[in-house]
Amino acid sequence: GYNHRVTVGLQTRFQRTTTGLEIFRAGLGQIFYLEPGEVFLDSDQSATDGLITEKESPYAADLLWRPNSRLDLSVTGVWDPGENETQSGATTASFHSDDYRKLFNVSHRYRNDIAETLEQTDVSLLFPATETINLFGRWLFDLRDRRTIGALAGIEYSSCCWRVQAMSHAVLEDEDEMDSELDHGFFIRFQLRGLGGLGTGDVDSALDGEIRNMSERRRYREENYIW
Repeated sequence: GYNHRVTVGLQTRFQRTTTGLEIFRAGLGQIFYLEPGEVFLDSDQSATDGLITEKESPYAADLLWRPNSRLDLSVTGVWDPGENETQSGATTASFHSDDYRKLFNVSHRYRNDIAETLEQTDVSLLFPATETINLFGRWLFDLRDRRTIGALAGIEYSSCCWRVQAMSHAVLEDEDEMDSELDHGFFIRFQLRGLGGLGTGDVDSALDGEIRNMSERRRYREENYIW
């Protein structure tokens, strides 16, 4: 790889003086190579075939805007000026209510380089159906192959003393195979307040990785003694 290089980056950010909340951030960076490096994409390539002679990397940029404490808008991207094309990018909008009872996230991801080509949308949400019942879900869709590559749907009931969560989850067995099918699973968990849970899986931990701001929701509820 490239062992002699210089990385140059610029970043600016603004924060609210009263709360410290970051309301705007913008950054731009690039790598400058001082000598050629070797990148082997195939085991049969010779040293000459694998020699990459670019003097600089594509530009990497990121942008974040929080118009208020409940909404995040972000854009990241990598642009190659030599090819005059975007190699990768992601656009995300994320909303949560002040008490984290309502969550909504939508994002679009794009990648087009030697390693991988993809274009996907990701939508997730949580909302209260009643004072004691919450519904949640996520849908991950491949725009190039026109197919669902991941999905989940669930329900949560909580009272003063106990809580039960049920979730159905499906994920594509192999994204590289067009005839691959969704692998389905079902999880249920029952928990008494102040005690451990009983069930087929840790639904809270699974949701932390599936739906943005779910871990913040759980932390908020614990700090405010909300079951």
